[in-house]
Amino acid sequence: MASLYNLNTLAIVAFALAFLVQVSLGDIACENLNEDSCALAISSTGKRCVLEKHLRRSGEEVYICRTSEIEADKLKDWIETDECIGGCGVDRNALNFMIAPAVPPF
Repeated sequence: MASLYNLNTLAIVAFALAFLVQVSLGDIACENLNEDSCALAISSTGKRCVLEKHLRRSGEEVYICRTSEIEADKLKDWIETDECIGGCGVDRNALNFMIAPAVPPF
């Protein structure tokens, strides 16, 4: 009986640890993404990532991935695959590239 109790306790602890590790490793922050994975990514907060180009005082161009204020409808923690992006004919390195719903003309 005691060994069954210990086995159940061990299973519960193992499940809890696995869940916590997955949650802690699964978060996507746009600011931590490189320029090759920024475009069409969605952070763990559900906001879209955008690639921005900044010019340093030295004249060097620097690319930074930032979190935009645009929220994705139902996705979180998502980095689009190269296959999907290539299939759509989209350039992942496009600056300030975001997909927004079409707005009907006035």
